[in-house]
Amino acid sequence: MVFCSDGIIEPQNEKEEILGLDKTRHIINHLATSNVSAPNNVSGIMREVDIFRGTAEKEDDQTVVVIEVL
Repeated sequence: MVFCSDGIIEPQNEKEEILGLDKTRHIINHLATSNVSAPNNVSGIMREVDIFRGTAEKEDDQTVVVIEVL
């Protein structure tokens, strides 16, 4: 289960494009099907958001919580 703040879903890149819910969902689904651990899911989501944002300034807080059931 993944919870994230709007700072994960709505960062802007240099072209002022927003990542959006569909792309965020794709990132989460890709990581979930890769069978990585909860901490690696968090790192992966943050990495992908940073890649999308590029050199644009971070304008909002970014929070990700991943719950893994073993």
